[in-house]
Amino acid sequence: MGRVERRAADWLKRGGRMLSSTCPNCGSPLFEIGGEVWCPRCNQPVLTAENKRLVLEIESLNVLQRVEETLITRIGQVETELRRAKSLRGVRASAHTLYLLLSCLESVRKIKGG
Repeated sequence: MGRVERRAADWLKRGGRMLSSTCPNCGSPLFEIGGEVWCPRCNQPVLTAENKRLVLEIESLNVLQRVEETLITRIGQVETELRRAKSLRGVRASAHTLYLLLSCLESVRKIKGG
């Protein structure tokens, strides 16, 4: 018996169950162990389509959070520039930039759902 077969047999002995699906990388039968799906040949967890969707969703929210934080920082910087502006041209440029940043912030918050 090879190492892959021994690993699969050990997983079954410990209460794992063989699934009808196969590993997308190597084609071996997959096993569910403790709520996770594992491949005995690759000896690593396999992300299911649902798990991949959740990972992408979390990564998207993290990116949106970083964008929101960056926009807020920039809004504060532009607000300072607006307060210090001496010319009408400076006020207009800062106000326009502030408007764009606030619009972006509003869009990010709509996408995030809050």
